[in-house]
Amino acid sequence: MFFLNAQLKSGVETFFNLVDIESKIKRADLVITGEGKIDSQSKFGKVVYSLKEKCGSKNFVAFCGVNNSKENAFEIVSINDENLSLEENIKNTEINLRKNLQKYLKKYLKN
Repeated sequence: MFFLNAQLKSGVETFFNLVDIESKIKRADLVITGEGKIDSQSKFGKVVYSLKEKCGSKNFVAFCGVNNSKENAFEIVSINDENLSLEENIKNTEINLRKNLQKYLKKYLKN
């Protein structure tokens, strides 16, 4: 950093600036994101927590494969089928996501 006169910047903040995330959030009624696994360590650097912070009080939901979070910082929907192995769930990710997203949106639109 000294020799190149460089600055250390957050990767997530750089990405959010590049895609102008704040203007997109302002126009949204609901923000949907995804993550492979959400657990107690996720709040220390995963994009999902940074995005929720940017969203403030906006409606926000995160879809994930595995939810091991003990917190209720935001709504989390695990898409994995508990009756299937991890390998089978990975093979069926698209189907599981579509099924759970449809179910979530039906519930969301009723409110």
